[in-house]
Amino acid sequence: MRPRAERKAHMRFLVIDDNDDTARMIALLLERRFQAQIDVAPSCERAREALEGNKYDLITLDYQLPDCIGLDMLDEITSAEDHAPVVMITGHGDEELAYLSFRMGASGYAAKDRKLSVSLPEAVEWALADAALKKSRGGDKPDLRLDGLLESIHAAAIDLRIELDGMNVALSELSKLGSDCGPDTADKLERIRLDVEQNLQGSFRLVSKLDALVHPLAAESAKRP
Repeated sequence: MRPRAERKAHMRFLVIDDNDDTARMIALLLERRFQAQIDVAPSCERAREALEGNKYDLITLDYQLPDCIGLDMLDEITSAEDHAPVVMITGHGDEELAYLSFRMGASGYAAKDRKLSVSLPEAVEWALADAALKKSRGGDKPDLRLDGLLESIHAAAIDLRIELDGMNVALSELSKLGSDCGPDTADKLERIRLDVEQNLQGSFRLVSKLDALVHPLAAESAKRP
């Protein structure tokens, strides 16, 4: 279960998206779920103006913008001290872009697909919780080894999710072919089965990576008096 952030009484979000319909949908979704005030910026230039004059609790950022690449805007935002958490909005199937976004400092991502109404609030909830945790630890002396470990685990977990997303797509195609009785069905099913098997193997490798990251630290801690 993902952590739920302790919400401020009045939050303010910035939605950076040049598509009017998408921006309106995202704004309405977040306003209803988080009772937040929503500002919309249709371009990087407008986003910079909004960020210069306002303090935001969270930002959603589309990759495709008219005057800059979303990743460039992400880099600008995350380079600032005490920046708001950023949730990247990507096109359907842009898992590699999502991975890169996390590497560049994004706190979450959601794909523009039929699950956006569910995945986006979840990503925002996670980003707010993560920001609250980091803020609560602000006065403590950082444990660089622990932070590095957690970052590595987080990156590996993202890899795992991408692999599982690919497996879910393949399984969905497999289900659709269940009622297909055409002559090519057997070949199609076999190809999809191989895709699923490949994704599963990748998932197991990533789980092993997580174990390799966590177990050495746990073993070392157990030896301490």
